[in-house]
Amino acid sequence: MLRLLEYPRLAAGLLGGGALIALIVILVLVFTGGNGGPSVTYAYVSDEAAGATVYFATGGQDKKTFPLAANLAGVSGLKRSPAGGEIAFLAPGPEGLTLYRVAEVEGAELAMVELPGEPVDFVWSPDGLSMGYTVRESDGTFGLYVSALDNPAPTLLATSPRPPSLGSWSPDLQSFVYGLDGTGDDLGIFIKNPGGVNLIQLTTDADFNPVWSPDGDKIAFGSKRTGELGQVFVMNADGSEPVNVSGDEGNNTEFSWSPDSRRLVFVSDRTGNLEIFSVRSSGNDLEQLTSNSAAEGEPRWSDDGTQILFFSDASGEGDIFVMNADGSNQRRISPSSSAREHLADW
Repeated sequence: MLRLLEYPRLAAGLLGGGALIALIVILVLVFTGGNGGPSVTYAYVSDEAAGATVYFATGGQDKKTFPLAANLAGVSGLKRSPAGGEIAFLAPGPEGLTLYRVAEVEGAELAMVELPGEPVDFVWSPDGLSMGYTVRESDGTFGLYVSALDNPAPTLLATSPRPPSLGSWSPDLQSFVYGLDGTGDDLGIFIKNPGGVNLIQLTTDADFNPVWSPDGDKIAFGSKRTGELGQVFVMNADGSEPVNVSGDEGNNTEFSWSPDSRRLVFVSDRTGNLEIFSVRSSGNDLEQLTSNSAAEGEPRWSDDGTQILFFSDASGEGDIFVMNADGSNQRRISPSSSAREHLADW
């Protein structure tokens, strides 16, 4: 059937003009998911007149979009579980900011996660069976905890007068990396066993947001060690050989590892507005992926490494886009509306 399209006159004679057009439309829908590009399954937030709504959009032949939670006073930090089937997000609840979980099923009920304080940030474990989170304690200090979903009794990893910087589990789940923004022994990046033992300090600078590479060999992190602006660094998992992969130009934030651990994407304002860049973990081969007058951010690599999900305010309000890993074929995938659509994760 595909080879018919290589000979349009023959195809038109065999099928007729209308049938040929219908055939082409069907093939486009099958191979693109009906949205002008490969089908994408993702969760996102839409800031609507009645409040923030969390949506789930499915790709493929059963493509549809439905709300998981609506009329919220605001949403932050939406993240899909790496195991699939569930998302978590922060939103105001009856007693203040609350961490919620909800299944990716139409009509699913929200579940509040019991925490030892007011949540600040959270992260899923690679297997989706545990969570790490930072909370504001009743005395005004901050704590970093981890707990299994089937055993909500939390394990305390760190306390600080300022919010600890959440990192991530190592891929083998044997260590958790995080950052502290204090002084002396409470400044830098640390790893600790999720059971709360075997503390190791990796850096002693103003470093934050450490994230393990998918292969476990390296850790990427943000830093202001060279000045007031943020840079993206990569070091070995033992803290050795740190490399500034973003360079010193502009403020560089919001980085994400490729699934093969070879590259990172990050956001930089070095061109005068926020654009998305890609670079090898060695610091070589820097590429600018977006280039326009709009502001882009929130880049997320697809599991197969071929696409990048991101936010853009090109429409004036803000929409969710996807592009190939090299920056080509940029296209909006969120519904066209006057609402701001953002915080997408897949």
